[in-house]
Amino acid sequence: MSTAFTLYPVSEYTLLFPLVNIFFLEKARRARRSNILSMTQMKSTGGEGWAIYSSQLQKQWKQPETDSPAD
Repeated sequence: MSTAFTLYPVSEYTLLFPLVNIFFLEKARRARRSNILSMTQMKSTGGEGWAIYSSQLQKQWKQPETDSPAD
């Protein structure tokens, strides 16, 4: 083997790309976990739980408003 081949400098992108990927993937994982935790911290029992549940049901079953009068 020639010494020129063994001393070939590795591209900076080859070294930086995995590090940048690890950084952004970890950041995305933390954001996802935070979103999941914020959703699961809703009160599910008692009066407050019932208020949340009933408001979600109302949103689900609410009929879309139409501009034309009903026949």
